[in-house]
Amino acid sequence: MKWPESLTLIRHGQSKYNELKIKNELYDVCAQNYTDETTPLTDEGKQQANIVGEKLKEIIKIPDVVIMSPYLRTRETFDNLVVGWPELANVLQFEDERIREQDHGLKLIYCNKDEFFKAYPDQEKLHKKNG
Repeated sequence: MKWPESLTLIRHGQSKYNELKIKNELYDVCAQNYTDETTPLTDEGKQQANIVGEKLKEIIKIPDVVIMSPYLRTRETFDNLVVGWPELANVLQFEDERIREQDHGLKLIYCNKDEFFKAYPDQEKLHKKNG
C-alpha cells in the first residue's frame, strides 16, 4: 500500500448536541435519549456538510478512500457531503470505531453548574443552603 498523496480531515456538521449547547439547553440531550453515538445532525449541520462537499469538489481530487467514525452524525455528514459532491458516493468507505470523540461521560454536563442545577434542582437548593 502506498502512502497517500494528501489527507483531508472533516469534522461533522452541527449536531443536535452542539445546537443544545449553543442554546444552553444541554439537559435536553438526556431528555431526548441521545447518546454520543446516536446524536443526529441538525438541518443546519446537513446544509453545512452539503456546502463543504461543493467546496471540496472544487479544491481537491476525489479521494481513494473515506474513513469515518461509526457515529450517526458522521455518517449523516458524509451522506450530505455526497449531496454537494455526488462522485463521493462511489468512493471506497470504511468505518473505524477508533475515530471518535473522547468519552467524558456526564462530566460535560456536571462541569457546568447551571446545567447541573437544571437537571437536579434539589441539588441547587442544597447548594444555596449549605454552600
